Formats: sequence, C-alpha cells, structure tokens
Amino acid sequence: MGIITVRGNHDEWDASLSPENAEFIQSLPIDWRGRFGSTLVYLCHGKPGNNLWGLYRDHISNTLLDMMLASLKVDVLVTGHTHVPLYARVTRGCAVNPGSLYTFKSARSTSHTYAVLSLPSLEFEVFDLTRPIAEPISAELYR
Repeated sequence: MGIITVRGNHDEWDASLSPENAEFIQSLPIDWRGRFGSTLVYLCHGKPGNNLWGLYRDHISNTLLDMMLASLKVDVLVTGHTHVPLYARVTRGCAVNPGSLYTFKSARSTSHTYAVLSLPSLEFEVFDLTRPIAEPISAELYR
C-alpha cells in the first residue's frame, strides 16, 4: 500500500497545474475507507460528504461524533481542512486532525503540526514543527 491521499478543497482548482499534475489531482478520491489491522478508518479532507467545511471541537458534541462514526461504520475519522489539531475520543472511537505543516498567506492561522495516531489503542500525539525538540505538545491544546 502506498501513501493514502485524498483530494482537498484547493485541489478542485487546478488551473496552474501541468496537465499531468491536474490529471493526478483529479484522480484522487474525495474520501477513503479502509482497515488497519482490526481498526476501521475513514479519511476525508473536510468532513464526511463535504470538502469545504471542517470539524472544530467546540462545534461538535460527543453524541454527534458517535453518530458520525456509527453512520460511517468506522472506529476512526481522520479529517483536515481547519489546519487545527483535533482529538476527540468517544465511545465508538475517535476523530482526529493532525493540523497543518505549512505556512501560507491567509488571515487564518496554521498550526505547524503533524500527528501520530497509534492503532489499535487510538492514542494521539501532536508535534509542533516550530519547536526545537520533537516532543508531543500538551493534549490540552487540541482536545
């Protein structure tokens, strides 16, 4: 298995790409569903069914997350779009967002983070690229 990749919202606009790169981007799925060992995973850029909206922890309840995971029939929902780390552990499993590695000119801030999700324990650690030592940042910053 190669690197699992899904199409993001900015990948919808490919005017400045070469024809080969545009074809590659358009070949990427909007979402991906799979299994790692016994853990069922759903990966999307925004939120399930929508590439332009993301999940923020203060906008979603544990009940809603459990319902989303049950509806998707998965243990883990991996999302992005917001550029903000997220870890929400609920009865059914968890929803995670690693944040964003890159900086861009925008009014919206970026986290400069990446994350590691351990399976099947569902432990989640976020790392900040701007720190001199690769140590996980406090979980209180993204829960």
